[in-house]
Amino acid sequence: EICANPTIDLVDLPELVTIAKDAGALLVVDNTFCSPLSIRPLEWGADIVINSLTKFLSGHSDILLGCVTARPELVEKIYEFSLFMGSPADPFPAFQMIRALESAPMRIERQMSNAAKLAAYFETDPRIVKVNHPSVESFRQRALAKKLWKDDEKITGMMSVEFCTEDDAKIDAFMKRLKYVHYAPTLGGMRTTMSHPVTSSHNTTPDDVRRAMGITPALMRISIGIENIDGYDCMVYTLKINQQGMEGKGKTWIWDGFSIRAEVNIMGMTIVTRLTKLETDIPVDQSLFILPNK
Repeated sequence: EICANPTIDLVDLPELVTIAKDAGALLVVDNTFCSPLSIRPLEWGADIVINSLTKFLSGHSDILLGCVTARPELVEKIYEFSLFMGSPADPFPAFQMIRALESAPMRIERQMSNAAKLAAYFETDPRIVKVNHPSVESFRQRALAKKLWKDDEKITGMMSVEFCTEDDAKIDAFMKRLKYVHYAPTLGGMRTTMSHPVTSSHNTTPDDVRRAMGITPALMRISIGIENIDGYDCMVYTLKINQQGMEGKGKTWIWDGFSIRAEVNIMGMTIVTRLTKLETDIPVDQSLFILPNK
């Protein structure tokens, strides 16, 4: 794997290519976490690349497909073997995949960019003690990341973070209070999802082995979606306004350097349409945010 699950550990691809060639072996690379929009291992000298199409490339979390990319002579052997193994794609998921590929560049580039921005934010949050994403300077393999990628916003839409506590009750309470991000072991979809490896993908792995791998009860894996990450601050501010019970039609409040106006109050929901930075009087976002009043 270019990026390991869930720690996002990187492999030195050029070094692996050299080792494989010196041994006369084929190098097979799983590129699911990065996708060909991020890095193309064949161009680095790998022999075979596999991708789970179920993840980023399809982007809708509704098909089960995979693909193998290689030189023509290798593909011929793999294809013949796959027919005997009963693994050819079902026609309808194949159609869905062809359609999904048309939007893949826009989706995946947005996901990778969002991930880098969110990782940078997490670096400033005192409740997070470790950020596993190749774009941040604290990443333990930052030098290798710079070797493999030239653009920090075109690496991967996957990351993991380590909270400041391993308290199961606190982590469980946190997961249950999520509103915009959903708990789901899947990844690569258009919506941001989060999973807890210790109680999902690695729940059968002994604790000492997990910790040696860098997987603790405080670790959370996050698959970043295509949401408007630049609007997250607006949602946070608006939510805090509503939590203070200051909802109402046509009212404007001043809070933390922002002017927030609630335009409509319908069936217990406040629709906020304008959030303005006071010093500049420039609208931060004109999107609609519909939030419960309580």
